[in-house]
Amino acid sequence: PLGYYALDAFGKPPGAGYLQGNTYAYGSYDECLDTDHTQYCNGPLDVVNNATIPPSVLAQFKLGMCLPQECSKKDIEILINDTNVVLYRFLSDRQFFFYMNMSLTYCQAERKPPLNAGAIVMIVVSLLFALMVALGTFTDWLVKVTATGSQNAAVQVSEKTLLLGGTVKKEEKRFESIVIDLITAFSLFKTVPTILATKQPPSAITSINGMRVLSMFWVILCHTHLWIFLVGVRNSTIMVDVVQRWAFRAVVNGFF
Repeated sequence: PLGYYALDAFGKPPGAGYLQGNTYAYGSYDECLDTDHTQYCNGPLDVVNNATIPPSVLAQFKLGMCLPQECSKKDIEILINDTNVVLYRFLSDRQFFFYMNMSLTYCQAERKPPLNAGAIVMIVVSLLFALMVALGTFTDWLVKVTATGSQNAAVQVSEKTLLLGGTVKKEEKRFESIVIDLITAFSLFKTVPTILATKQPPSAITSINGMRVLSMFWVILCHTHLWIFLVGVRNSTIMVDVVQRWAFRAVVNGFF
């Protein structure tokens, strides 16, 4: 029965809407991983025309496969080659064959894949940054509390100071060092008011800020549509009509 679930989770190209540009046959990711001892693999499957020189790609599908966990990328490549052998039995001229780029194929056997080196580095950097923010905020608070206590304390005057003319030296402030300044630079008491400050100098041209906001919204709008095209849509042929609409000029003429 488990084999039935794995076969059902397998992508089956071409899927519905192929004539409208749907080249995605991802299968069922959840059904595959819910099946014991299976892994979900995804990669580009090319239908190649072998009659041209060099061979040309007739169509490319994003194929999702539900395979046993013991299968490696080399096994997937053997599976594709065996499929071509079966296909050649029906096509005597061997004009078409399937090809899958293993470098663009990934497999996942768990819903939470293990962390790679890049993810571990980013987690460590984020934790260090959060630690510096917490340490800087606490140090800044401690400096303010200490400074308030020093101002309320009585000034200590030594006998030597009186004899030299009565000059009273104020008590030196604590925590005045380069290290303390660097630590308190991460303090939320300093950074948050600076980031959220809206005060403008008298010579500032405030209308430029409005232009910046509109430009930022424009960039977000363009990037949103750009990522849709990069990730892929199921009806890419309809997008040709959408691009020709007059309202879409704002995206086509945007600065990415």
